[in-house]
Amino acid sequence: MTIKSSGIDSSHNHSEGQKRSDDAVEVENSSEVGQSVEKDELTIDELANLSQVSIDTIRFYQQKGLLPPPLRVGRRGLYCRSHLERLQRISQLRAVGFSLKDISERLNQALFDGPSQTPPIALGFEEFSNKIGIPVPLVKAMIQEGILHPLTVGEKEIFNSDDIRMAEAALELLGYGLPFSDLLSIAKDHALRMESTIDDAIELFEHHLRVPEDASKNEIEQEFKTFSTIQKTLGELISLHFSRLLTIRAQNKFYQTASPLEAEIVTKLYEDKFLKGDKDR
Repeated sequence: MTIKSSGIDSSHNHSEGQKRSDDAVEVENSSEVGQSVEKDELTIDELANLSQVSIDTIRFYQQKGLLPPPLRVGRRGLYCRSHLERLQRISQLRAVGFSLKDISERLNQALFDGPSQTPPIALGFEEFSNKIGIPVPLVKAMIQEGILHPLTVGEKEIFNSDDIRMAEAALELLGYGLPFSDLLSIAKDHALRMESTIDDAIELFEHHLRVPEDASKNEIEQEFKTFSTIQKTLGELISLHFSRLLTIRAQNKFYQTASPLEAEIVTKLYEDKFLKGDKDR
């Protein structure tokens, strides 16, 4: 199965005021996106250079509401690292086939930039497929291999905003050029290994917090609230633990094969990130 990628044109221009359809605007190749930026304030020329997105396209994104306007200092417009990260998000999503309309919906709903303030959603297979912009067979493949897990509510299988985030995270990884089959393999292996840990966590709850069979309605409702809170907290704990182990093991692996120059540069970047503080975290 493949995901259709949009064509990417590294040189396009359009005059001010010219009407363009969303899909007519092409972004520059995102393979070079991700260059480091060491200062907090950027001119539009610097932002264009770091993001590999033309100045015309940056201004077009602002007109469309995809990119916030710059901070005005006199006659100058200054951008920050959040603008660069936003452009990188847009380029990655365009590279895997999302239209600007779809990207705008996701950014405006803050599915990437923070918790959504919109009411909870419940989507069926086709609705979910349309929402994330990938075909139903691919959704089913992601479920089969453990990337996605729909919730069963009554007799229905539904997807919510968490599933949207997971699917878009998978698509973002594809945008970096990682093979889909390899991602599926990792997800399947991770799911199998996690089942035992999840069963142990459920057993812990059952043993210590499960209410007796003759519990009252209020006790059962409180049990549900307690479980929901613990579920969220435990999920965050496991996620943070996994992220830390991933960082440590990847770091160790890197230093085993890195050249002296690579090791020196990466060590300096780690020091800047963890010792001096990362303002973007």
